[in-house]
Amino acid sequence: MTVLQITSIISVAAVITEFVKNFQANDLSLVKAIFLLLIPLLFSLTVVFGIFYLRFQLNRLREKFKAESGIDVWKYLKFLTVPQLIAFSESRIKSLITMSSSIFMKRVRDLSYSRIYADEKIRDKIISNQIYDLNKNIQFKAEWGKFITEKELAPSEKLKKAALMAEEYKTNLWFLNAEDLENLIFCGKVTMCYNIMDYLLEHRLSVLSDQNSGEYDLFTRTRQLWLKFNNTAG
Repeated sequence: MTVLQITSIISVAAVITEFVKNFQANDLSLVKAIFLLLIPLLFSLTVVFGIFYLRFQLNRLREKFKAESGIDVWKYLKFLTVPQLIAFSESRIKSLITMSSSIFMKRVRDLSYSRIYADEKIRDKIISNQIYDLNKNIQFKAEWGKFITEKELAPSEKLKKAALMAEEYKTNLWFLNAEDLENLIFCGKVTMCYNIMDYLLEHRLSVLSDQNSGEYDLFTRTRQLWLKFNNTAG
């Protein structure tokens, strides 16, 4: 129970006591009853029950947040001063307003891609790397293609499963366990290896036979990582 609640309860008791005394002494006019007794009584009762209700709602929110995130946020918030809490709330509200009114991530991403791929000088040098690329290829390619197949670089079943898990992971502000984070990082690395090999085999095949070329060195190092990931997936 807070100091404000205790003070309000004492105020309620004092007002009720004063009301009873004035009533018994027949010294209770309408104006006095309203402005000196009734209004202070209602104000004090509002504070008491308002704080109880606020604490109840905050505890519900705390338990819900803890159940969904595994984090007891009260352990950190209880050490904040009032100015710090106000500053924290203001920053969160400003971020929410900015996200809802100014930033449209999909639109920004589309504009970025359009601008990059519109440049003919770098269009054929771009290797995109999306978290769903590997799984997209798994689902929609009847075969892994001539180059990947000939080099025996098709993904293992474990790697396919890991890629599917990464694609299906929902967007979150935090990770509920370390395994989810590790799998997303792992799939990001694997997808990058696949896209580099696929690009080099399709667009730079003619220079891959030259062991002194940068393409050969890049393909060799990427292939080694790919084989390592492919054998250790899952």
